[in-house]
Amino acid sequence: MAQKTVVTVVCDLPHDGEVDGTESVSFAFDGNAYEIDLCGPHSKELREKIGAFADHARRAAAGGRRIISRGYGLGRAAWPGVETRKVRAQDDPCSR
Repeated sequence: MAQKTVVTVVCDLPHDGEVDGTESVSFAFDGNAYEIDLCGPHSKELREKIGAFADHARRAAAGGRRIISRGYGLGRAAWPGVETRKVRAQDDPCSR
């Protein structure tokens, strides 16, 4: 037997009745990511209000805060051609 599943998106903001959502909008604020289902008028309102701030903001890296790797640790040699594990073993008094 075949089945058919229908998903109806409803605007997450309050209305007098149930209003169909036209899109899901993703955004981030204060380090937290959000997603909200909105109808057309609420979607337009959100873009107008946030757009005023976004026009003056700089874009952030995807995924929030950037982690800068300087090449130390993470299994990579700090200096090309130097095997740090061997150097550490030579300096370790417990390995003698």
